[in-house]
Amino acid sequence: MIVENALILAAGAGTRMGEIGKVLPKVLWPVFECSLLELEVLYAQSLGVKNIFINSHYYTKEILEHVKENPTFKNVTILLEKEPIDIGGAVHNLARKLNYSGELLILNSDQFIFINEKIWNEALNQFRSNDCLLFSYEVNSDELYNALDVGDGLLKGVIKNSNIERNKTIKTYTGMSLVRLESLSPSTGKSSFFESVANFTNKKVGVIGIKDSEYWDFGTLDRYWKSCFSILERIALKKHDRFIDFLLRENALDRSKVNENCYNANESENVINLSKKAMTKVKNKILLSDGVSPDNSKKSIVFNNIVVEL
Repeated sequence: MIVENALILAAGAGTRMGEIGKVLPKVLWPVFECSLLELEVLYAQSLGVKNIFINSHYYTKEILEHVKENPTFKNVTILLEKEPIDIGGAVHNLARKLNYSGELLILNSDQFIFINEKIWNEALNQFRSNDCLLFSYEVNSDELYNALDVGDGLLKGVIKNSNIERNKTIKTYTGMSLVRLESLSPSTGKSSFFESVANFTNKKVGVIGIKDSEYWDFGTLDRYWKSCFSILERIALKKHDRFIDFLLRENALDRSKVNENCYNANESENVINLSKKAMTKVKNKILLSDGVSPDNSKKSIVFNNIVVEL
């Protein structure tokens, strides 16, 4: 079974990325040498998807400029949304263009799930008997994710994190799912994902766990920081897992720039330098572009003249 269509969700305002997120759309934040959006397209292609769509609203101008002359986006379609319509609305917006026919893979633009071929095939098999299939992952409730209530492999409900006991292992929705478009009841306008797409009250919504797979999240300032430095740590320890191999294969990571806990920085500590300037004797920084470089050692992310401390 081949899933021919993929929708990469990129219409958000990026409010969780602080002051930098107001001028640099989260989907265009770099993971070393490539943007998150580029990597999502390359990831979808690696799964055999033929038709890739990206929805856009808040930062359409910046996204269109980014994809204009980038060969990665050559056969990608940008879906412009004139107003916020939420994830459910975005899925239906695309479904109408596809005449509510076929299967759809949904990907968040700030998360990656690297599963082996066995789990992917299990997911496709389970999807055959469901209207929708959610990929879930076990996390600690202290990481502030919502939880999925699952019974017999089916979704029974969604539990808000505020209602969950602290320091408890939960299953959370990763943002990646498979949807059978003909199973949807046509809808227009704004709607949430669990309202008009994965509505467990009137649809058969399966859930598959992705244990022994890799889940990488860049969706907040803190998670972006942790994920980027975790990549460097794994390379230093020569733990070339699937995501690291993917980055190297797609030239999203230059191994020659890696120096223990630094990237493109000399005599420094915990520094990722993605600017064009040489950096030495710097501490605890991710430099997304040329611009100011604070002399202090406080953990911070820098873009142009904006400094966000973590």
